[in-house]
Amino acid sequence: MQFGLPLHMLLFPVFSFAISAIALFAIGTIILHWIWNTTLSHIFSVRRISYWEAFKLILFSKILFGFGILPFGF
Repeated sequence: MQFGLPLHMLLFPVFSFAISAIALFAIGTIILHWIWNTTLSHIFSVRRISYWEAFKLILFSKILFGFGILPFGF
């Protein structure tokens, strides 16, 4: 006799949330990379950044300003 849900049904929400969070972080990095290279490099004459530099900028800002689950870190 088995009680509760099977293990794969318990872990599915965890893995789907983790994959979604990674995908959203990657998409945010791509957007920052694109906006930086198309806008700031032309307006302020700053150098273009790579994907990994954009990733580090987002990670650094999340560390400084928080990982809030609602918009604006609330």
